[in-house]
Amino acid sequence: MRSSGGLFRRPPRPGGRWSYETVAQTGTAWRLRFRFAPAPIEVTRLERSGRRLRGEGTGQARLRLRKFCPVVVRLPFDIRIDRLRRHRPVRGVCPD
Repeated sequence: MRSSGGLFRRPPRPGGRWSYETVAQTGTAWRLRFRFAPAPIEVTRLERSGRRLRGEGTGQARLRLRKFCPVVVRLPFDIRIDRLRRHRPVRGVCPD
């Protein structure tokens, strides 16, 4: 038996470098929420490397970081992560 600090410890944060593969239509890759339209029929890959965020697949992706408004991009994409931090909701509403 392990102490509560061992087996049940949170995994380390990936920092500025990670990759995530999915066939789910919605989900969260670390702190990045995503929704694909249409639903993927193949594996879709998201990858962060420093200030770059890349996506491989087809269709559109709605991306959102916590406390910021969503951004819609067409797959495949290669954007700066700063683009996801441009707009904050005002009184709970995001600008169009």
